[in-house]
Amino acid sequence: MLLLLAGCGAPEEGAEPGQCVDGADNDADGRYDCQDPGCSDDPLCQGDDDDSTVADDDDSTADDDDSTADDDDSTADDDDSTADDDDSAGDDDDSAAPEEYVGDLTLTTGPAMALFCNAYDRVDGNLWLSPVQLTDLSQLNCLTRVTGSLAISDSSLVEASLPRLEAVGVDLLVSMNVALVSLDLPALVVVGGALEVSSNEQLTSLAVLTALQSVGGDFRVHSNPQLQSVSSSVLTSVSGDLRIAANLSLVEVLLAVTATVGGGCVVNFNPSVTQLSLPSLSSLGGDLQVSNNDLLSNLDVGLLATLGGALYVGDNPELTDLALPQLLSAASLRISENESLASLQLSLLAALAGNLHVAVNNSLQALSLPALAHVGGDFYVGSNLAIASFDFVSLLDVAGDFSVAHNQSLRTSYIQAVIDQLAGSIGGQVLVEGNAPG
Repeated sequence: MLLLLAGCGAPEEGAEPGQCVDGADNDADGRYDCQDPGCSDDPLCQGDDDDSTVADDDDSTADDDDSTADDDDSTADDDDSTADDDDSAGDDDDSAAPEEYVGDLTLTTGPAMALFCNAYDRVDGNLWLSPVQLTDLSQLNCLTRVTGSLAISDSSLVEASLPRLEAVGVDLLVSMNVALVSLDLPALVVVGGALEVSSNEQLTSLAVLTALQSVGGDFRVHSNPQLQSVSSSVLTSVSGDLRIAANLSLVEVLLAVTATVGGGCVVNFNPSVTQLSLPSLSSLGGDLQVSNNDLLSNLDVGLLATLGGALYVGDNPELTDLALPQLLSAASLRISENESLASLQLSLLAALAGNLHVAVNNSLQALSLPALAHVGGDFYVGSNLAIASFDFVSLLDVAGDFSVAHNQSLRTSYIQAVIDQLAGSIGGQVLVEGNAPG
């Protein structure tokens, strides 16, 4: 009866993924992992036939007699008939390539990782790495590819290095590793889905971008308080959103050859960042939002021509220059509360589907959008202390309200000239007040 009760109290070993290599006696029967009969069908306990026969020192299958592996021409000669160096599953040759593990897999211990590498170097499925007693992944150096998602999370790792990993088919997630200092994936070329590095309290080094050329989903780096740099000279495209946010120590974002971002680009709430450089970015499918970066002084997006969403640059008190000389159109334009902004260049911007909003940029002396012809929403220019020049020579219509107010250096006559130029092509109300006389 006691044995029956014990059996009912714990599920069979191997009932859950990863139990056969977790170093625990999950069914409390005194037998661990691959020693338990419940794990007999687990691929990691079966291994492959190569190591079980060829490397054995006994006389059962690989001895020097003439039965199976002698030097005659019957079974193991040098021709290609039966014992060549192919990669078939039944090949008894040490040169056979490591196999692919099929299915989802969780690895939490060093022995489990070593056991995996005895037979495999790839995972056809999802792989979760959550070790709680390891400081590195050195026993998993064999890993070259994961066709599904790879997650490194909630671990005790200090270093996460997978030197041979070349591709992740879906998402790569590195999050909530409280001790992680460095993430090093020097051979990783492609991530088929999203790449997220988030909430790693000690992370200072992000070498995941050394060889990475494309990200098939979002690229998100956020809430890593010690991270100082996000830099790549080879990343060419991000198919989803690019988001760099809330990294308290981040100083620079340098993505030298990133030409296209399929979604939006958001860089905000990084209080230490001084440089945001995407000098090759020509196409952005969503919004460009650069905001609430207290020390940002250098913003380089000068080749951006296609913007599928809104342009918002705000609350960057140290930013002195904003130049988008190739930009042709945007969903809307908001430039606000950039105290040091002295120069704004949007010389080719011809159309806005929504609003134009330029406000509280107290160092800006000239507001010139010489190519702008159409504003699909409201036109608002307000509370810019230094603006004295007002150039909208191509403006044909404003679908919403037209408001220019409280710009102490801007003469009312300059504003009236634009209103007269529109000749009644203003869809909403007109408000002109609190500007300079004359």
